[in-house]
Amino acid sequence: AARACARPVIHSPGLCTESGFKIMSTILIKKPNFFILGAGKSGTTSLYYSLKQHPDIFMSAIKEPTFFCEGFQVVKNPISYFELFDPATTETAIGEASHAYLTNPSTARVLNGLFPDAKFIVILRNPAERAYSLYNQMCRSGFEKIGCFEKALEAEEERVNSQRFKDDCPQYFYNFLYFRSGLYGEQLQRYFSLFDKK
Repeated sequence: AARACARPVIHSPGLCTESGFKIMSTILIKKPNFFILGAGKSGTTSLYYSLKQHPDIFMSAIKEPTFFCEGFQVVKNPISYFELFDPATTETAIGEASHAYLTNPSTARVLNGLFPDAKFIVILRNPAERAYSLYNQMCRSGFEKIGCFEKALEAEEERVNSQRFKDDCPQYFYNFLYFRSGLYGEQLQRYFSLFDKK
């Protein structure tokens, strides 16, 4: 007669071992294998919606979960983040599009630790045009209180060196740094130094 599994019994699919315990079957966690990094105000939203239409590409329902960006997370819970990719089925490319991953200094290292084989898409725009577009968006959203673009640029140095501004920042910190958020070279170098350029 078949030998019954001894207690404790784990109520999930598995196998009865010689010791009489049930082993849980491996549950695969779906996770992204590519990221649209930005830059912000450079066409990432249009690209996100275009890629969503491709049958071999799955994009997270929340365009910018920004989970791997301390201080500005749209999705804060790790379980909630990975659940964004649960609906993926047969798609070979699984991605998300958080533009803050390009400007946030620590994100590249975190992504390399968790997704060392990930691929990246970066769209760049004339940095002066991008800066002015970002400024206008921040004004329309009510976050930018300086009513003149030139004066907002002048305020950038003070903002960078103000811990109080960082602590009280009502939105993503680098979205208030219109000049520095356009320094693509140093931003890309963080990724080139960690990931295969191919």
